[in-house]
Amino acid sequence: GVTFTAASPRHVAAASIVSPPGAEAAEGASSVTPARLPLRIQYLIPAAELAGLPAGQRRLVAFNFRGDATQTTSVNWTQPQEQIWISTTPATTLSDVFDANHGPNKVKVFDGTITYPILGTGPAAGPRPFAPGPRLQTPFDYDPSMGNLLIELRDFDKNYPEPATIDVVTMPSSSFRTMLAFDANATSGTLVPDVVTPIRLEFVPEPSAWALACLALAGVRRLRQATEARS
Repeated sequence: GVTFTAASPRHVAAASIVSPPGAEAAEGASSVTPARLPLRIQYLIPAAELAGLPAGQRRLVAFNFRGDATQTTSVNWTQPQEQIWISTTPATTLSDVFDANHGPNKVKVFDGTITYPILGTGPAAGPRPFAPGPRLQTPFDYDPSMGNLLIELRDFDKNYPEPATIDVVTMPSSSFRTMLAFDANATSGTLVPDVVTPIRLEFVPEPSAWALACLALAGVRRLRQATEARS
């Protein structure tokens, strides 16, 4: 489900959602410790899994992965040179051609060194909790009614200082949700069947919605001050 954090005059209210939903409170049956090799990988997230996002709160600002139960220490999983591309796509399953999977609003939302905090805390058998994800340099506005969400990572340098073991869920399906190649500049890759990586996505209100919320909070505060002044 969707998890909310409270708003204040200084902090934007945030909504987080885990894909796939069934993995939020359950440990996956598999794991992966990514190799120190250049990588291009795509994750397809069905719009149905994000349909619970409230209107006006669909600006994606961060996402993160989750440690596997075998990850018993918390690490800062740093990718020295990563690009992140996101789009809204009509595709319901991935093809083995990277560019064919993106929608027309493809945007580069990050380019540089990025650190994913991976936690080793929680129940011994898992699941590990998600840490807040690193902020995207460019937020992405997503509307589930317009299509599915596609996230692409291109890692040109995978010589990260600390490895991490990431939780993976086995989900038998006729659709492909993961595709990768061990070459950041590859044009095609290998489709991975029946495997989904749990991802926690963080959304905030779009600027207009947040401005209205701030005005409402300011109005409540002025009304309270006026009431106190009369009493």
